[in-house]
Amino acid sequence: MCSSLPTCNIVEGSNWNVWSASCKMSGQHTVDLGETVKIKKSSSMSGELVIDPGSDTSGSGNRHFHVVGTLEMEDVTLTGGYAVSSLLVLL
Repeated sequence: MCSSLPTCNIVEGSNWNVWSASCKMSGQHTVDLGETVKIKKSSSMSGELVIDPGSDTSGSGNRHFHVVGTLEMEDVTLTGGYAVSSLLVLL
């Protein structure tokens, strides 16, 4: 599926990345501490908004994102990735 998809254009900040087409990652995207990435499907899009990890994810375990900051998504499907979760509690 990923070969025909355009590359995702991820912009960090408080504004939403509103996408009307599925896309593939060019590699793992890191959201650093203090940074925010917001991605949602355009209301004009029919069908699923799919984000594929792409083929250039060597060394990242096919992870779409490494999140230390804030990642918000609405009506987005991640495919073909690898999930790693951790919990950090500050006292």
